[in-house]
Amino acid sequence: MLKSTICLLLMFVTFAFALDAEKDTTTTGFLNKMQIGFLIGNNNASLRYSNLDHKKYNQRPLNRLIFGINGQYRMNNNISFNPSIQFIGKGVSISEQFNYTLDANYMDLNLPFNYHITPAARFADLIFSFGPTFGLATGGKITYDDLSTKVSKANIKPFHFGLRLAVGVQKKISMPILQTGTVILQLAWHNGLTNTYATMEKNGEAVGLNIPNYYIQGTRKHHGYEIVLGFMTPLSLLKKKSKDRIKPSVEIEEKPAPIPEKDCYSIEEITNFFEQGLDIRSRKICLFDIKFEFDKSDVLPESMAIIDEIADLLNSIKSITIKINGHTDSRGGEAYNQKLSTKRALSVYTYLVEQRNIDAARLAYEGFGEKKPIDANDTDEGRARNRRVEFEIVSQ
Repeated sequence: MLKSTICLLLMFVTFAFALDAEKDTTTTGFLNKMQIGFLIGNNNASLRYSNLDHKKYNQRPLNRLIFGINGQYRMNNNISFNPSIQFIGKGVSISEQFNYTLDANYMDLNLPFNYHITPAARFADLIFSFGPTFGLATGGKITYDDLSTKVSKANIKPFHFGLRLAVGVQKKISMPILQTGTVILQLAWHNGLTNTYATMEKNGEAVGLNIPNYYIQGTRKHHGYEIVLGFMTPLSLLKKKSKDRIKPSVEIEEKPAPIPEKDCYSIEEITNFFEQGLDIRSRKICLFDIKFEFDKSDVLPESMAIIDEIADLLNSIKSITIKINGHTDSRGGEAYNQKLSTKRALSVYTYLVEQRNIDAARLAYEGFGEKKPIDANDTDEGRARNRRVEFEIVSQ
C-alpha cells in the first residue's frame, strides 16, 4: 500500500511539472518560479492508541521544536508545490497510575500542494495546503517512571506515513540584501496513517525498560498540530548573487556609465540599462498616460496599449519582477485617494495577469494615494504628473 502511494504521488508530481514546463522552458523562468529557504516552528505532538482507556489515563501532548528547509515551485497563479524537510519531535506523555513519555526525533519529508487565494486588498495570499508526509525515526528517549531507554527499531517502527493539512498566509517582503523574499506562516494538522509499533514489540521479541517479553496489541499512530514560520527567496536571486561575487581578473571592457538618478525612467531607458548589465532594481518606469474612468478604477480602452508596453518588457526580460504603484494628486480626501490609488493599481495588475498572461508571481501592487508627489499640486501640469502609475523594478 505504501509503495503504491509513493509511486502514484511521484507520477502526479512529474505530470504536474511536465504540464507547467510547457509554459516556460527557459532556465530563468524556472528560477523565478522556484524558491528555497528555511523554516522554524513548534509541534504539539501526541499519539493515538486504539486500545488505551483515555478516561483512566491522562494523555498530555509534547511541545517540540521544528526546524528545517523548505521550497516552493509556483505552477500558476493559484497552485504551487511546497516540499519541505522538517526535523521534528513527536510523541506523548501519559500519567495517572504511572508516568510514561515517548519523545522521538523524526526527519519528515512533506510533499504538499498549496492553493493560493489572493484577496482584493492583497495584503497577503491565503493558502490551503494538503499532501502526504513521510517520516524517518532518528532517535529519542522513552521513560517509564524512573527507567529510560533510547528509541530504536525494537520499540518504534523506523518509518511512518501520514497526511498533512494546513492553512496559512504568504506574503512577499523586501529585504536589504536579497531585495525580495517570501514569508509563509501556517497552522497545520498531521495525522499518521501507519502503525508505529515495531515488529519486535508486536511479536514479543522486544525487551525494554526491564520488562521482558511484553506483547503489544492495537495500534499507535502519530497526530498533532504544528505552527510553522518559513522564509524563502527565489533561486534567481541566489544565482544573481553568486555571479556578483565572481570578479574578472582583468578588466577587458570599460565599465558603462552609472544610471543617472531621477524619479522616473522610460521603458527604453530601462531596457538600455539592462542590456548594459547595469543594476535596474528600485528604478521606476512612470506612465502618465494611463487613463481611468472619472472617479473610478476602470482602465479606459485607449490606455491598454500603453500597459501592453509593460507586458512586452516583462516578456522580453523574463528575469525581472515588478511592483505596480498607484498615485493620485491631492484633490479629494486622503483616505479616498489612498483607496482609489490601490484600486487603480489592482486594475493594471489584473489586466497584465488576465489579459496578457503575465505570471502573477512576477507582479505585486500597492496604492500610495497623494503621499508621494513628484511635482507641485497647485497647477494642472503638476497634478497631471502626480496622477501616475509607476512600475518599480523589484528584482532582475
